[in-house]
Formats: sequence, structure tokens, C-alpha cells
Amino acid sequence: MDSDPHSSIAALTELVGRHPFREGLWALLMTALARTGRRGDALTAYRQARRHLVEELGIEPGPRLRELESLILREDERPQESAASAPGGLEGNLPRRLSPLIGRDDALRGIDDLISRSAVVTLVGPGGIGKTRLALAAGRRVAADRGWQAWFVELAEIASSGDVPRAVADALGVAQRAGRSLTESIVTALGSRPALLLVDNCEHVLDGAARLVQAVARGCAHVRVLATSRERLDVDGEQVLVVGPLDPAAGAELFHVRALAADRAYERDAYRDDVAELCRRLDGVPLAIELAAARVRSHHPAELLARVHDHFRATGIRRTGAPRHRSLRAAIQWSYDLLTPPEQALLECLSVFNGPFPLDAVAAVADDPTRGLDESTAF
Repeated sequence: MDSDPHSSIAALTELVGRHPFREGLWALLMTALARTGRRGDALTAYRQARRHLVEELGIEPGPRLRELESLILREDERPQESAASAPGGLEGNLPRRLSPLIGRDDALRGIDDLISRSAVVTLVGPGGIGKTRLALAAGRRVAADRGWQAWFVELAEIASSGDVPRAVADALGVAQRAGRSLTESIVTALGSRPALLLVDNCEHVLDGAARLVQAVARGCAHVRVLATSRERLDVDGEQVLVVGPLDPAAGAELFHVRALAADRAYERDAYRDDVAELCRRLDGVPLAIELAAARVRSHHPAELLARVHDHFRATGIRRTGAPRHRSLRAAIQWSYDLLTPPEQALLECLSVFNGPFPLDAVAAVADDPTRGLDESTAF
């Protein structure tokens, strides 16, 4: 097809006449008409496309055509300008997947369902449970299945809530506009295009993350936010999905996959029982399982199982990835450091429990059972 909009219009008009149900051709025709200043004709083309689809197929136009109509209706922006000014380009910035996601099919389906009907979805769970990897997998699925842009923003390394808008703007490639705050500039850049904004590790900057997410949710009708945090954001319209440990079969499969990557001589059939028990004692936490599996180069699973009473020694360290994920100790320390001194003291009292506990049990082990608690604390 000729890249000149003027010379493409005749050919596209003929094509949509021959193939009236192909929405992609209608979108090209609408864009060509709008770029040549024929905005009224472009809107007429949309109405013609809709009439064919509704009257003959009984369906409404898809999101691509509806979004294009919306852009043409806006007085201050043409379709090609919108595409050119999209933050950071047109493809998003999700990192490439380097390893498979194991045991999270149900969670992925749950996230996809929540994104379909909620402006904000937050994945919550303890450190090392796999929230980031799950969110990235969900983002890739959304981008592939729905054709949305998907943007990943990492907040772990910023220092304060006030740094959140800058981190988001940098990830999206958005510059602050004259007369507008950075948050307002982000909302304007995202606009009304269908997109997914994935905001990772919000727990230490909850106030700033919540303000930014709320602004996007309110100002961008077709943008969805998928956040990860060790506690919920508490913003309007938020849906929370708790990320739990892997079931025994998935935990064992994750161990086998990571062990084979660490040592090609690893024989999974020789250690099935030991691996199953090891994963159980590691509570199905993916980070702990992965760190343990990496040690098969020097310790076979039976030896790791014998040392599992000391989780820190059994799971070891790794040299890559975020600092908080290089060892199980670092993951726990990250969470501990986010607590206030009273909360840290209370946590030390609660360390006698190895599972859920009722409030009266707290009173039995803590000098002051209200220490470190507020109205939002739940057990």
C-alpha cells in the first residue's frame, strides 16, 4: 500500500467495499482520511463499518476501531500524532522472558479476568513468592492477546514516595509538560489508548504509588494498572489477588527445572522423594526453591534436605537479580526493614508461629498485643 495517504484512499475505499467485515482495512481508511484533513469522512467511514458489523454480523466494532474514532473526535490530536507521541514508542517495555513460569496457570487466568473488569489489580504476598514474575507473565499475555501496550515500572530502587512519578515517567519516556505536574503529564501521555501499566514493588512507597495509580485510573479510561506489593494500595476500584505458595507438584517441577539448568548431569528421577520433602519444608516459596536448586552443583537434594532446618544455609545465594532476591535472608531483611520499631518488636514475638494465628494468640505471646498494630492490620 502506498505510504502517501492521498493516493491510498481510493485503493482502501475499493478494498473495504469488497471486504466490509475486515476492521483492519476500515482502520487504514479512517487513518488515511484523517491525515489528509477529511475528519468528517473518516467518521463517516467508521459509521459505515459499524453498520456492516452490527446489521450483518450482530457485533460491535472492536477496540481498535472504537479507539480510532475517539482519537478523530478529539479536536487537539490526529491519529498519527497520537501514535507518534505514545510514551516510549508503540511496543511497551516488558523485559524478555528468560525462564518459564511454573504452576501459576490459575493465577494468570484470575489476573486476566480481574483486568477485564477492574481499573487496578494488586498482587500481594510475601517476599520471594513470585509476584513480579507472575505480573510480567500476565502483562505479556495481555499484550499478546489484546494488542495493548504494556509498560513495566520498577520501584524497588527509589527512596521515597515523592520519587514515584519520576520513576514512572522515566520508564514511559514521558517529559513533564509546561503548566502540568509530572503525574498530570503521565496521564496525558497515556491518554485513552488501551494499555497496561505494571508497577512493581510498591510496598516501601505506598503513598506515592497509590497517588500515581489513582490518578492514572481516574484519568485514563482504557488503561489498566497491575501492581505488586507486600500490602494493598487501598485505592478506589482496587481488586486484590493474594499470591500464595506453589503446590507440591509445581514446587517440585520448579526445583527440577532450575536444578537441571544449574547442572546438566542432574537426574530428576533419582531424587523425587527428597525434592518433594525439601519443597514442602521450604513452604512452597519459589525464591527459596530456586536458590536451593542452584546448589545441586555441590549438594545433592538429600544433603540439602538434611540442612533445611537452616533455611539460609540450605538456600544459599545468587549473584544476579535484584539485591533483595539474591538470598532468602535478603528477602526477609527487605520486609523487616520496612517495619517501624514497634512492628519489628511485635514480629519477633510472633515468630513462634509457623502459620496463621488468631488475635488471642497474639495476646498470649506479646507483652503489649496492640504494639505495632493499626486499624488495617489483619491476621
